[in-house]
Amino acid sequence: MLITVLIILAVVVAGVLVATKFGFLKDEDKNGIPDNVDVKIAEVKAKVDEVKTDVKEVVVETKKRVARVKQEVGDVAKAAKEVVKQAKDVTKAATTNTTARKGRKPKK
Repeated sequence: MLITVLIILAVVVAGVLVATKFGFLKDEDKNGIPDNVDVKIAEVKAKVDEVKTDVKEVVVETKKRVARVKQEVGDVAKAAKEVVKQAKDVTKAATTNTTARKGRKPKK
């Protein structure tokens, strides 16, 4: 199977080279590649450059979002710790016989 594909590919390449050599395909810059193929290669390169630019923009935006999510996760962790502290106060209030309420601890 692989040998068959390679033979077909070699025949196609040889055909293009012969057609270019004898003038059936235009090759004004004499680089061995038909001119219409050069145009397609240029179009592909332009598209690749465009995609690279788009990828860079997406990477920058993703990094910004990741940083923001990290900040939010930190805020949520702080809030969760505060909830745990408050829950301890609730259980203490439910189990003790005091009438005075302790309240929140002052911030430092």
